[in-house]
Amino acid sequence: MGLNTDSIGETKNRYFNAIHSFGKTTLERSVQPLYYTDLTFNLSPLARKQYQAVEVLHKFTTDVIRERERNFNDDDFNDTDGHDTTAMGLTFALMLLANQKDAQKRIIQELDEIFGDSNRAANYQDLQNMRYLENCLKE
Repeated sequence: MGLNTDSIGETKNRYFNAIHSFGKTTLERSVQPLYYTDLTFNLSPLARKQYQAVEVLHKFTTDVIRERERNFNDDDFNDTDGHDTTAMGLTFALMLLANQKDAQKRIIQELDEIFGDSNRAANYQDLQNMRYLENCLKE
């Protein structure tokens, strides 16, 4: 996030533990039908654990924003900003796809149409032709 986490110490550990906890509770919720509805999930100990992780993440994010506002410099931005959000978004999308057999079949069919029996790497045109996969990831 543009902040040197090595200099933060205990906050760094709390942040990384919260990321891990949030991912773990999200995964557990996605595989437990009892937790599919907000009503039953919000009454569970798992929800309390997830909300605690979210509080830590929000506090950390707020602290980073405040620090960045104090030390704002256009040169501070780099290509790694937002990597946690992207990683969590992709993880969540893959977990959803793991539970959708029909979507998996359509993606495989689309990839088979593009690549056939080839073992080649995807090129730009191939990516343009992966419309269903793109729609799934954007969803």
